[in-house]
Amino acid sequence: MNIIKRNGSESTFSKNKIIKALMKANDSMNEMDRIPSSQLKKIADTVEQRIVSLNTTVNIEVIQNFIEEELMSGSKSPICEGAKGFFRIGGLMNWRSW
Repeated sequence: MNIIKRNGSESTFSKNKIIKALMKANDSMNEMDRIPSSQLKKIADTVEQRIVSLNTTVNIEVIQNFIEEELMSGSKSPICEGAKGFFRIGGLMNWRSW
């Protein structure tokens, strides 16, 4: 399955990139506020399932929205807000490899 990168080119979807970005966002938070890695992997799994269910090529903004929705649906809402801010300011927004 392919995605459309920010520069308009297509690339193969990689759930591992989502996991790495989530872990990077998680690492930027206070240790006691971090989300367990198992939960981050579940988020990535759900995002992947949502993308597959669309049965079309999606752009990175759609993937980012799916990630944010999954983060916000979690029980640790303040933590998820911090991760959401990371993605907007310095995480996925600046990933040129996507």
